[in-house]
Amino acid sequence: MNKKAILLAIIANFLWSTAFLGIKSAIDLTTPLFFAGFRFMISGLLLLPLWIGVLRLRKQFLANWRFLLGIGVMQTFITYALFYNAFKYVDGAMAAIIVGTGPILTAITTHFFIHNDKMTKKKMLTLICGFAGIVIIALSKKPFSVEGSRTIFGITLLLISSMGSIFANIFIKKSPRELNPVLLSSVQLFSGGTLLFLTSFAVEGVPSFNFPARFWLALSWLSFLSAAAFWCWMKALLMKDVKISDLNVWKFIIPVSGAILCWIFLPNESPARWELIGMTVVATSIVVYNRVIKAEKS
Repeated sequence: MNKKAILLAIIANFLWSTAFLGIKSAIDLTTPLFFAGFRFMISGLLLLPLWIGVLRLRKQFLANWRFLLGIGVMQTFITYALFYNAFKYVDGAMAAIIVGTGPILTAITTHFFIHNDKMTKKKMLTLICGFAGIVIIALSKKPFSVEGSRTIFGITLLLISSMGSIFANIFIKKSPRELNPVLLSSVQLFSGGTLLFLTSFAVEGVPSFNFPARFWLALSWLSFLSAAAFWCWMKALLMKDVKISDLNVWKFIIPVSGAILCWIFLPNESPARWELIGMTVVATSIVVYNRVIKAEKS
């Protein structure tokens, strides 16, 4: 990939890695769908001024609004409804680590749906290495105990959530539309967030909005990082020479950075020996995968 795409991917994934800390620090103060919807509505609105005054982009929205709303349902509503509910069953560091399977799921999925993004033996070996790190961490949680079964359910929600995001990325990449990344990010965040927000009233009831400062601080940061991260990610994704699987390998940053941040700042979370071993395996797979990509293109 070109250096600009790599830089954008690194920035986006580091920002996303901080979300686990933000969500876990405030999720006990409210309900999952309301929290997610409120966050993404604000994120979409933060990006709105960057395109709403541009005539060309307004025309692009009117020509593609159905597609944009569909991406909002897949990329924001479905993905984050599952993602936020998973935090009832897993801690912040665990969620970050499981989301690290995203590159593996992406590489396998794009092999079947994107004609020029095929799996190779060397890529497969490095992805297996990354997956092995995730398995080591999951097994360290004693999955066959009562508490462990709750963790496995949370892990399952996170994996299904990742698949929703992957298919949204595939639809965007395969679309013949020339979409502006700011427009795409803003509409999908706001539309999906609004749907989450309204659904929360029917499913979870109407909240009091009498939240402490901790909630508003977490919401402010999460809203900003979503706007910034999705803009960086969509800009990189829409570059013509970028493959989805190569871009998604940088999502291996999320489990390492996200888990470390949770262990440092959340009082009830700390690393265990096998979790550290698993993280080392995951981090190694990032380096090896990118060396494989470079070698295959040289």
